[in-house]
Amino acid sequence: MYEDEKELIDEYFTLQEQMEVSQEDRDRSKIEEQLDEIHRKDSILASLYKEPNPLLWQIAKVRALRYSLQSISTKQIASQYIDEFKKQLTLPYLAMEAERILESTHPEKEERSYQLPEGKAADIFRNIIKNHPNKVLFVDFWATSCGPCRGGIEATANLRKIYKNHPEFQFIYITGEKESPRKAYEEYVEKNLKGEASYYVTETEYNYLRELFHFNGIPHYELVEKDGSISRDNQYSYTIQNYLENRFGIPKEE
Repeated sequence: MYEDEKELIDEYFTLQEQMEVSQEDRDRSKIEEQLDEIHRKDSILASLYKEPNPLLWQIAKVRALRYSLQSISTKQIASQYIDEFKKQLTLPYLAMEAERILESTHPEKEERSYQLPEGKAADIFRNIIKNHPNKVLFVDFWATSCGPCRGGIEATANLRKIYKNHPEFQFIYITGEKESPRKAYEEYVEKNLKGEASYYVTETEYNYLRELFHFNGIPHYELVEKDGSISRDNQYSYTIQNYLENRFGIPKEE
Protein backbone atom coordinates (compact mmCIF):
# COMPACT_ATOMS: atom_id res chain seq x y z
CA MET A 1 0.00 0.00 0.00
CA TYR A 2 2.85 2.39 0.79
CA GLU A 3 5.30 1.46 -1.97
CA ASP A 4 6.36 5.04 -2.68
CA GLU A 5 7.02 5.73 1.00
CA LYS A 6 8.43 2.32 2.01
CA GLU A 7 11.80 3.64 3.15
CA LEU A 8 10.17 6.40 5.18
CA ILE A 9 7.75 3.95 6.79
CA ASP A 10 10.49 1.46 7.68
CA GLU A 11 12.50 4.20 9.37
CA TYR A 12 9.44 5.50 11.17
CA PHE A 13 8.31 2.09 12.44
CA THR A 14 11.84 1.39 13.71
CA LEU A 15 11.80 4.69 15.59
CA GLN A 16 8.36 3.93 17.05
CA GLU A 17 9.52 0.53 18.30
CA GLN A 18 12.49 2.19 20.01
CA MET A 19 10.34 4.90 21.58
CA GLU A 20 7.21 2.95 22.44
CA VAL A 21 6.46 2.47 26.12
CA SER A 22 3.61 0.28 27.25
CA GLN A 23 0.51 1.88 28.75
CA GLU A 24 1.21 0.02 31.99
CA ASP A 25 4.69 1.55 32.20
CA ARG A 26 3.29 5.03 31.55
CA ASP A 27 0.70 4.51 34.27
CA ARG A 28 3.30 3.25 36.75
CA SER A 29 5.37 6.33 36.05
CA LYS A 30 2.34 8.54 36.71
CA ILE A 31 1.51 6.96 40.05
CA GLU A 32 5.13 7.17 41.16
CA GLU A 33 5.11 10.89 40.37
CA GLN A 34 1.80 11.40 42.15
CA LEU A 35 2.86 9.48 45.28
CA ASP A 36 6.17 11.36 45.37
CA GLU A 37 4.26 14.64 45.19
CA ILE A 38 1.98 13.57 48.06
CA HIS A 39 4.95 12.51 50.18
CA ARG A 40 6.67 15.84 49.46
CA LYS A 41 3.62 17.78 50.63
CA ASP A 42 3.29 15.48 53.66
CA SER A 43 6.85 16.40 54.63
CA ILE A 44 6.13 20.11 54.30
CA LEU A 45 3.02 19.82 56.49
CA ALA A 46 4.92 17.75 59.05
CA SER A 47 7.42 20.57 59.41
CA LEU A 48 4.64 23.11 59.96
CA TYR A 49 2.29 21.21 62.27
CA LYS A 50 2.84 19.08 65.33
CA GLU A 51 0.17 16.62 64.25
CA PRO A 52 1.43 14.40 61.38
CA ASN A 53 -0.93 13.85 58.46
CA PRO A 54 -3.82 15.95 59.85
CA LEU A 55 -7.39 14.89 59.10
CA LEU A 56 -8.21 17.94 56.97
CA TRP A 57 -5.19 17.16 54.78
CA GLN A 58 -6.36 13.55 54.37
CA ILE A 59 -9.80 14.78 53.30
CA ALA A 60 -8.21 17.16 50.79
CA LYS A 61 -6.17 14.30 49.31
CA VAL A 62 -9.26 12.13 48.92
CA ARG A 63 -11.14 14.98 47.24
CA ALA A 64 -8.32 15.34 44.71
CA LEU A 65 -8.20 11.59 44.09
CA ARG A 66 -10.66 11.47 41.19
CA TYR A 67 -8.49 13.74 39.03
CA SER A 68 -5.41 11.63 39.74
CA LEU A 69 -7.19 8.39 38.85
CA GLN A 70 -8.55 9.80 35.58
CA SER A 71 -4.98 10.09 34.30
CA ILE A 72 -4.39 6.34 34.82
CA SER A 73 -5.75 4.10 32.07
CA THR A 74 -4.93 0.66 33.46
CA LYS A 75 -7.28 -0.54 36.20
CA GLN A 76 -4.70 -2.84 37.76
CA ILE A 77 -2.27 0.06 38.13
CA ALA A 78 -5.06 2.30 39.46
CA SER A 79 -5.88 -0.36 42.09
CA GLN A 80 -2.23 -0.53 43.12
CA TYR A 81 -2.23 3.24 43.47
CA ILE A 82 -5.28 3.12 45.74
CA ASP A 83 -3.67 0.41 47.89
CA GLU A 84 -0.68 2.70 48.46
CA PHE A 85 -2.88 5.76 48.85
CA LYS A 86 -5.02 4.16 51.59
CA LYS A 87 -1.93 3.61 53.73
CA GLN A 88 -1.94 7.37 54.32
CA LEU A 89 -5.53 7.39 55.62
CA THR A 90 -6.31 6.93 59.31
CA LEU A 91 -10.12 6.72 59.17
CA PRO A 92 -11.99 3.77 57.61
CA TYR A 93 -14.62 5.95 55.93
CA LEU A 94 -11.92 7.81 53.99
CA ALA A 95 -10.51 4.49 52.76
CA MET A 96 -14.04 3.45 51.72
CA GLU A 97 -14.46 6.73 49.85
CA ALA A 98 -11.18 6.13 48.03
CA GLU A 99 -12.45 2.69 46.95
CA ARG A 100 -15.74 4.22 45.81
CA ILE A 101 -13.93 6.78 43.67
CA LEU A 102 -11.80 4.02 42.14
CA GLU A 103 -14.92 2.06 41.21
CA SER A 104 -16.46 5.13 39.57
CA THR A 105 -13.36 5.92 37.49
CA HIS A 106 -12.43 2.28 36.74
CA PRO A 107 -15.62 0.17 36.93
CA GLU A 108 -15.43 -3.63 36.92
CA LYS A 109 -17.17 -3.68 33.56
CA GLU A 110 -15.17 -0.97 31.85
CA GLU A 111 -16.93 0.99 29.15
CA ARG A 112 -15.26 1.03 25.74
CA SER A 113 -15.35 4.84 25.70
CA TYR A 114 -15.89 7.72 28.09
CA GLN A 115 -17.44 11.17 27.94
CA LEU A 116 -15.24 14.21 28.37
CA PRO A 117 -15.60 16.13 31.63
CA GLU A 118 -17.32 19.49 31.33
CA GLY A 119 -15.08 22.54 31.22
CA LYS A 120 -13.13 24.96 29.05
CA ALA A 121 -10.83 22.28 27.61
CA ALA A 122 -13.72 20.04 26.54
CA ASP A 123 -15.46 23.05 24.98
CA ILE A 124 -12.36 23.77 22.87
CA PHE A 125 -12.18 20.17 21.67
CA ARG A 126 -15.91 19.90 20.98
CA ASN A 127 -15.74 23.11 18.96
CA ILE A 128 -13.29 21.32 16.66
CA ILE A 129 -15.00 17.96 16.31
CA LYS A 130 -18.47 19.47 15.82
CA ASN A 131 -17.39 20.11 12.24
CA HIS A 132 -17.28 16.34 11.67
CA PRO A 133 -20.54 14.94 13.08
CA ASN A 134 -21.46 11.26 13.11
CA LYS A 135 -17.94 10.11 12.26
CA VAL A 136 -15.21 8.19 14.03
CA LEU A 137 -12.25 10.58 14.28
CA PHE A 138 -8.57 9.75 14.52
CA VAL A 139 -7.14 12.87 16.16
CA ASP A 140 -3.42 13.53 15.78
CA PHE A 141 -1.77 16.11 18.08
CA TRP A 142 1.44 17.06 16.30
CA ALA A 143 4.02 19.80 15.63
CA THR A 144 6.19 20.85 12.72
CA SER A 145 9.22 20.63 15.01
CA CYS A 146 8.48 16.99 15.94
CA GLY A 147 10.23 14.43 13.72
CA PRO A 148 8.10 11.43 14.78
CA CYS A 149 4.98 13.54 14.21
CA ARG A 150 6.00 14.32 10.64
CA GLY A 151 7.01 10.71 10.10
CA GLY A 152 3.58 9.46 11.16
CA ILE A 153 1.78 11.98 8.96
CA GLU A 154 3.86 11.22 5.90
CA ALA A 155 3.70 7.45 6.43
CA THR A 156 -0.10 7.53 6.36
CA ALA A 157 -0.40 9.67 3.21
CA ASN A 158 -1.76 6.87 1.03
CA LEU A 159 -4.02 5.60 3.79
CA ARG A 160 -5.61 9.04 4.01
CA LYS A 161 -6.23 8.97 0.27
CA ILE A 162 -7.96 5.60 0.55
CA TYR A 163 -10.30 6.74 3.34
CA LYS A 164 -10.77 10.30 2.10
CA ASN A 165 -14.45 11.30 2.06
CA HIS A 166 -15.37 8.13 3.96
CA PRO A 167 -18.90 8.56 5.36
CA GLU A 168 -18.00 7.18 8.79
CA PHE A 169 -14.36 8.11 9.41
CA GLN A 170 -11.96 11.06 9.23
CA PHE A 171 -8.40 12.02 10.16
CA ILE A 172 -8.07 15.21 12.25
CA TYR A 173 -4.82 17.12 12.84
CA ILE A 174 -4.31 19.61 15.69
CA THR A 175 -1.25 21.71 16.48
CA GLY A 176 -0.54 24.94 18.35
CA GLU A 177 1.06 28.23 17.47
CA LYS A 178 3.98 27.67 19.87
CA GLU A 179 4.74 24.13 18.66
CA SER A 180 4.30 25.02 14.98
CA PRO A 181 5.28 28.58 13.94
CA ARG A 182 2.83 29.93 11.40
CA LYS A 183 5.17 29.96 8.37
CA ALA A 184 6.48 26.44 9.02
CA TYR A 185 2.92 25.22 9.63
CA GLU A 186 1.53 26.67 6.40
CA GLU A 187 4.41 25.28 4.34
CA TYR A 188 4.09 21.81 5.87
CA VAL A 189 0.32 21.68 5.48
CA GLU A 190 0.56 22.82 1.88
CA LYS A 191 2.98 19.99 1.13
CA ASN A 192 1.68 17.15 3.32
CA LEU A 193 -1.80 17.92 4.68
CA LYS A 194 -3.47 19.89 1.93
CA GLY A 195 -7.20 19.23 1.96
CA GLU A 196 -7.08 17.51 5.36
CA ALA A 197 -8.95 18.60 8.50
CA SER A 198 -6.06 20.50 10.04
CA TYR A 199 -6.57 22.84 13.00
CA TYR A 200 -4.17 25.53 14.21
CA VAL A 201 -4.96 26.65 17.77
CA THR A 202 -3.51 29.16 20.19
CA GLU A 203 -0.87 28.24 22.75
CA THR A 204 -3.48 28.53 25.52
CA GLU A 205 -5.95 26.29 23.69
CA TYR A 206 -3.27 23.67 23.00
CA ASN A 207 -2.30 23.65 26.69
CA TYR A 208 -5.95 23.10 27.60
CA LEU A 209 -6.04 20.12 25.24
CA ARG A 210 -2.84 18.71 26.72
CA GLU A 211 -4.45 18.87 30.15
CA LEU A 212 -7.70 17.37 28.88
CA PHE A 213 -6.00 14.29 27.42
CA HIS A 214 -3.14 14.10 29.94
CA PHE A 215 -0.22 14.25 27.53
CA ASN A 216 3.06 16.11 27.21
CA GLY A 217 4.95 14.24 24.51
CA ILE A 218 3.83 14.17 20.90
CA PRO A 219 2.69 12.71 18.63
CA HIS A 220 -0.35 11.93 20.72
CA TYR A 221 -3.45 10.25 19.30
CA GLU A 222 -7.08 10.03 20.40
CA LEU A 223 -9.90 8.03 18.82
CA VAL A 224 -13.29 9.75 19.02
CA GLU A 225 -16.47 7.74 18.60
CA LYS A 226 -19.48 8.93 16.58
CA ASP A 227 -21.25 10.12 19.73
CA GLY A 228 -18.31 12.29 20.75
CA SER A 229 -17.06 9.94 23.46
CA ILE A 230 -13.36 9.09 23.67
CA SER A 231 -12.41 5.50 22.90
CA ARG A 232 -10.26 3.56 25.35
CA ASP A 233 -8.86 1.64 22.39
CA ASN A 234 -5.41 3.19 21.99
CA GLN A 235 -4.48 3.61 18.34
CA TYR A 236 -1.35 4.99 16.70
CA SER A 237 -0.34 6.05 13.21
CA TYR A 238 1.24 2.62 12.70
CA THR A 239 -1.84 0.67 13.92
CA ILE A 240 -4.68 2.72 12.46
CA GLN A 241 -4.62 0.92 9.09
CA ASN A 242 -5.51 -2.45 10.64
CA TYR A 243 -8.14 -0.78 12.82
CA LEU A 244 -9.81 0.86 9.82
CA GLU A 245 -9.76 -2.28 7.71
CA ASN A 246 -11.24 -4.35 10.55
CA ARG A 247 -13.95 -1.84 11.40
CA PHE A 248 -14.86 -0.30 8.05
CA GLY A 249 -13.30 -2.59 5.47
CA ILE A 250 -11.21 -1.40 2.55
CA PRO A 251 -13.04 1.17 0.38
CA LYS A 252 -13.43 0.20 -3.24
CA GLU A 253 -11.47 2.26 -5.70
CA GLU A 254 -13.64 4.60 -7.71
